[in-house]
Amino acid sequence: MRNTLRLSTILFAVLAVSFSFAGAADAAIGYNGIEAKAGLANGENSIGTALLLGATVDLGEIAPGIGLEGSVDFWTKGYDIGGFGGSSEWRFTNIAFIGGARYNFPGSGLAPFAFGGLGLHIARASGEFSYFDPMSGQTVTNDSSNTDMEFGMQFGAGAEFGVTPLLKAVARVGYNINGGADYFFLTGGIRF
Repeated sequence: MRNTLRLSTILFAVLAVSFSFAGAADAAIGYNGIEAKAGLANGENSIGTALLLGATVDLGEIAPGIGLEGSVDFWTKGYDIGGFGGSSEWRFTNIAFIGGARYNFPGSGLAPFAFGGLGLHIARASGEFSYFDPMSGQTVTNDSSNTDMEFGMQFGAGAEFGVTPLLKAVARVGYNINGGADYFFLTGGIRF
């Protein structure tokens, strides 16, 4: 938790410095497009790999090469665990709302970028545990669920390539630290 707070503080300071450039004459804040994306999220512990769906909005540039973006990511994963005379079925769901900055490296054609941001995560874990009770001769089932809201951060790198003047293919790889279920992600999408 302390490392997450320390990294969040550093990222917040970097974003604050970036926002200080917002008054520059060449700042172009505003809607520039949306990226629809799909990929894989690999959660920590026994969660495993899940399908990630999301969208990222390009909010313009605050300085040459430094842009703002907001994104929403969703993934869910169910899994079974057996043993100790019983079995359990679990489902973990994560919805992330992330605001951040993006640095576009100079170049043409394949355009690499680095990104990072702070976010709010809504995470839900639910499960059902069944076991045979020898005293009653019946199968006993218990269920449990928990929903948490966590602050987090993400960072990563990506690249985009213009398919047409109005359509770009985008790939991202990154890591999300959120105090609940940190995850590595790999996505591909279309920005229009």
